[in-house]
Amino acid sequence: MPALPGVAVVFGAGAKQGLGAALARRFAAEGLAVVIAARSGDRLAKLQEGLRADGNA
Repeated sequence: MPALPGVAVVFGAGAKQGLGAALARRFAAEGLAVVIAARSGDRLAKLQEGLRADGNA
């Protein structure tokens, strides 16, 4: 897949805790679009709520 200028694709595991959540928060804070996934719907919802509360969703 060819690289697109100004686009980064990062996969991090662990929504709500750990590296995946930290990456989602960091990139969202910089105005980038993020896609989050988790095994636990509750953890996923909490991270999504946090991103929205910070104005990043």
